Amino acid sequence: MRPSNALIQLPIPLGALPCGRDCVKRKSAFSLVGMLVRKRADWLDSISLWLPLGPIGWGRVVMLLGLMAVTVHPRSVQGLEPPGNMIHLAWLKVPGSGDPSSALAAWAQEIRLRTSVDIATQAIGIRPEDPAIFHYPLLYWSGDKAVAKLSDQAVANLRLHLSTGGLLVVDNVGRTEANSAFDTSIRAELQRIFPQPMQRLNSGHVLFRSFYRLDQPVGRRADTRELEGIRVSNHYVVLYTRNDLAGALQRSQFGGFALSAVPGGESQREQAFRLAVNLVMYALCLDYKDDHTHVMHLLRNRRGSHVPAAVPAAGAEE
Repeated sequence: MRPSNALIQLPIPLGALPCGRDCVKRKSAFSLVGMLVRKRADWLDSISLWLPLGPIGWGRVVMLLGLMAVTVHPRSVQGLEPPGNMIHLAWLKVPGSGDPSSALAAWAQEIRLRTSVDIATQAIGIRPEDPAIFHYPLLYWSGDKAVAKLSDQAVANLRLHLSTGGLLVVDNVGRTEANSAFDTSIRAELQRIFPQPMQRLNSGHVLFRSFYRLDQPVGRRADTRELEGIRVSNHYVVLYTRNDLAGALQRSQFGGFALSAVPGGESQREQAFRLAVNLVMYALCLDYKDDHTHVMHLLRNRRGSHVPAAVPAAGAEE
């Protein structure tokens, strides 16, 4: 008989790490996870037969152990350090996808200007088959046409990476509207990684207050006012926008913005930047902003001095 899922309880959830420069410590754990994956990719399944915590639960155990190892012996794992000491945004090199490095550079620059996260402005392009993806807590995948079918190795890598704390942001960057060929093909590939339906995020989800308070997730376009995603346990591991987020961020060689934000202009672009910041904070800090104290602070700022007697319970969904 399988034991109860309550056999092991961590003293704090890994997602409760404070945001800011300390969040880089969470990224460092990906080095250890990458090593473990290369040594024995099936160890999680073997252990979970007698200590079932679910994929996200075990992911946090692994990453907590990684944090402890990196903190006590930061150079004990040779050759597995991520490039530099800063967070890097990484984009997936998949046939059919474009090169969003310039847009991601602008994204990272805004993170540096608006937050205390130590992030490199140079984005990393990486193939999903490469085990080095475990160094990067946020992966970005964009396109405006049908994408090629992923290899079995890529599917396995992404499934394990996302199940152990990573986040994949998918962006439909069709110029005049969401590209239907990309939409169909990307949904098929995501189904191979996690064979379950996509879900729409509700307006109260922690993503919409992980740094900025947002009402609507827009990009360069505002075709839809919703984000979709795939949840593992209570945490979204894939988030999909059809509004061309990268298009709102991208700058021309002369420094101005390369594309117009339609129909809302510069106010819409600012909302897109805020969504981009929130996505990074969600990837680094998980449910940090879902605590009760932060909910009270937001309510005071949003509704003035009056705070309702009953505050909705936090933590219902990460």
